[in-house]
Amino acid sequence: GLYFIFTYVLAAIFVPVISASILHYGADGSYYMLAALLLTVFASVRFIPDSPIARPTVRGVLPPFPFRQAGMSLAVSVFFWIGNGAVWAFTERLGLRSGVTAVQIGTILSLGQLASIAGAGTAALVNIRFGRLGPIFAAIVMSIFSLTMIGAQHAALYAAGAVVFSFAWTLFLTYLNGLMSAQDSAGRVVALSVTSQTVGMAIGPSVGGALVGSYGYESIVALGIGAHLLAAALLVLLVVSRPREATPGTAKVFVGD
Repeated sequence: GLYFIFTYVLAAIFVPVISASILHYGADGSYYMLAALLLTVFASVRFIPDSPIARPTVRGVLPPFPFRQAGMSLAVSVFFWIGNGAVWAFTERLGLRSGVTAVQIGTILSLGQLASIAGAGTAALVNIRFGRLGPIFAAIVMSIFSLTMIGAQHAALYAAGAVVFSFAWTLFLTYLNGLMSAQDSAGRVVALSVTSQTVGMAIGPSVGGALVGSYGYESIVALGIGAHLLAAALLVLLVVSRPREATPGTAKVFVGD
């Protein structure tokens, strides 16, 4: 949660900066800005301190890989990011369709980054007082609600929907990563989380683009809601199929809820 807070603080700063750069210098301005940001990484990476995790001295015995639980949590991730990827790729077009100007969209998306900070901050503050599965489900429901507002073709609803959308995805991501970490203490499942996000974010825009060509921008919102509903259904299956409490004398399997 703290990591995502820091990430979206920077995003909130740079979204309006890059938007202004594009207005003054065209598309090339955004690439020059990106190149400048990447150069700071090359300059600062050598200052990252070493740690026992970065330089392990003892190789422990890996626990068994939880294939069934990992597969379900990764599938939840894939479908959630299919919905998010489709909507995010066409955020500007959906805003223009709602009567919002390009400059206003930049401001709304900047506020969305602040909402993303709030989502991660909420997860860091609440911690696991309500488990992890409950907040994940709540984040999916919030995201579906935000998509109905984004698709309403109303400027104020679009702005509110974009902010809720941004809050929900970091809330979802923080708790799902925590769940994946709890499923496998070796970190293999949560490492695969990045792959599941990438797959979802690749499928969403490509399928969304094909649907737009045939059915218009209304189909983007429908795709997002449908993908999120599938993610919610898979989350229910994950709850139903999770390991039960172990009987006396056997080891317990902790799934993070």
